[in-house]
Amino acid sequence: MPDVSACLAAATFLLISIIPFYFSNDAQPKPYMDEIFHVPQAKRFCDGNYSYWDPMITTLPGLYIISVVLLKPLSLILPQTQDVCSTHNLRAVNLLFMSGNMFLLYLIIKKIHVNNKMISNSTLVLNAWTLAFFPVLYFFSGMYYTDPGAVCFTLLMYYLNLNGNHFASAIFGVVAIVFRQTNIIWVLFVLGLTKGRQLIIWMEQEKKDITRMTDLRTLITLFNLIFKSVRHKPSRIFELILAIFKSTWCYIAVVIGFITFVFINGGIVVGDKSHHQACLNFPQIFYFLCVTLAFSCMHIASPSKIVYFLKFSFQSPVKVSVFVLLAYYLIANYTYVHEYLLADNRHYPFYVWSKIFKRHENVKYGLIVVYLFAAIAVSKALENKDVFWKIVFLICLCACSIPQKLLEFRYFIIPYLIFRVNITITSKFKLLVELLLYISINFLTFYIFIQKTFKWSDSDDLQRFMW
Repeated sequence: MPDVSACLAAATFLLISIIPFYFSNDAQPKPYMDEIFHVPQAKRFCDGNYSYWDPMITTLPGLYIISVVLLKPLSLILPQTQDVCSTHNLRAVNLLFMSGNMFLLYLIIKKIHVNNKMISNSTLVLNAWTLAFFPVLYFFSGMYYTDPGAVCFTLLMYYLNLNGNHFASAIFGVVAIVFRQTNIIWVLFVLGLTKGRQLIIWMEQEKKDITRMTDLRTLITLFNLIFKSVRHKPSRIFELILAIFKSTWCYIAVVIGFITFVFINGGIVVGDKSHHQACLNFPQIFYFLCVTLAFSCMHIASPSKIVYFLKFSFQSPVKVSVFVLLAYYLIANYTYVHEYLLADNRHYPFYVWSKIFKRHENVKYGLIVVYLFAAIAVSKALENKDVFWKIVFLICLCACSIPQKLLEFRYFIIPYLIFRVNITITSKFKLLVELLLYISINFLTFYIFIQKTFKWSDSDDLQRFMW
């Protein structure tokens, strides 16, 4: 069976990941950064204390609950003196999630590209293996953060949706939300995709000669068909609405439940809300485009893509001008800088901001040409996706990034993975080069984390660099 190779790849991925996990845990055995909140909270859950909640924690307790479920049975076989919920063991939970991510990425890529005969199963496995080493996510395989688990259950929700298992998909969507509340956006994503598929099926039934669903003309066709059906065949509209509701009611129930939670809680964030105020930080979209361009450069920044960009720029001056003017306006009026970005020199975004954006006040405008190239490259890579998919993805990308005041690469993990699994990649050579790039970055980040420590003037604790 072809899935055997994926299982072996996931097992190999786990064994390889134990190496950086061992060295990073040996260097930093005590909780670090946000772990100082997560680890004690998880330990209380392990001790059966579910009433206490650290007000500094802003996410729901999904990570702690799953950790207890996975680790507590170890107390039956380990000596009573051994802490089954030690920092080491809690971190190891994310190793399991990361291996699950690798296998789910394979299943998703295989499902999406099942009809492409140019892609061999070994290419699918290599693609998934490469993505599992995505540096921004992979680093947290050695720390007790919510990211690996939140990604795992979001990918599981997406895979089940692709297979039409909507009820199970919605259930795991709830689990993803309990890991991180912003995953409600990706529940809305699969909800939108499901509606889009139903609309396409209905359009194909109503108009047999529809062959291309990838551009905005599809929407015009849809509106025309709906208008005609309202006038001449209203029963067909009722059938469409019923078909959409049957396949999406479970997602709608999740959304209604989440809205109820937000109303009762007084907001999305639990615990400390003071540093998580929403805003309209539109340049976050441009930052995402840059991250995507950097980590997918082997697929969207080849010489042929550069030539296409130059041709497009000369052939479509109006579109280019609109993009540049809009980008300039958004950057000038909607750029927000979180106090953490300026103050915390342990994170890489601090250096991106201080070494690039703060070098000169006009640098942020000079980067518009990079944003333009990245936007065109990303759009080109997704040109074969239907127009409903593109609209839903763009809306969800905006929803998960624009309200964030803080420039944090971790916020881009899920939209990046969704982008990557949906683009067509047939070249093993490019995947191998990309894998080498990812592994090199991971080696460098773990080396810096372990070896390049420093101290603040007002603290004796060792500080470490991380994503």
